[in-house]
Amino acid sequence: STFMVEMLETARLLHGATARSLVLLDEIGRGTSTWDGLAIAQAVAESLAGGAGSTRVERGPRTLFATHFHELTALAGALPRVANAAVRVEETESGRIEFLYRVAPGAADRSYGVQVAAQAGLPAEVVARARTLLDELERSPARVPAPRGNGRGAARRGAPAPQLEAISALYALRDQAQIELRDQTSAERPGGLAEAGS
Repeated sequence: STFMVEMLETARLLHGATARSLVLLDEIGRGTSTWDGLAIAQAVAESLAGGAGSTRVERGPRTLFATHFHELTALAGALPRVANAAVRVEETESGRIEFLYRVAPGAADRSYGVQVAAQAGLPAEVVARARTLLDELERSPARVPAPRGNGRGAARRGAPAPQLEAISALYALRDQAQIELRDQTSAERPGGLAEAGS
């Protein structure tokens, strides 16, 4: 599986990183369930920073750790060598978002997955349904919203589920849309040069 490859690469990195290393990690833990992924991502971040459970005796490597797990932003207050930075986004009055291609100190104030999905061209009814589901999840995150439609899947209606599983699916959708939007944007730039980050 791609997740096994991700974990093999992460294991190799953790075993080989020194205080002279530069480590770039992107979305560690996203290939599994939300809680497993969050736990793995936090443990990796702590290990690299020399935090809880770390066996590092020297300073850890310089690390850039990109993640959509908002919970990890709390590590900046808990570990002395951790700081948050976020790519800046501007939302227009019409609800569209514009990536400013600037990184600034601090954590992101929210996610923009549904907006990116809309800008990527998902059908309007899918985007509207995603907004409704997201609103329901944000109000009552311990339950999966009831499916709409002809009653199929009624046995699962309102079934308890891990808090963020459905949101994780929206994040995955957002991540794919970001990749496609970035590819489209880089193709439109003079000389085909792409800017890093998103």
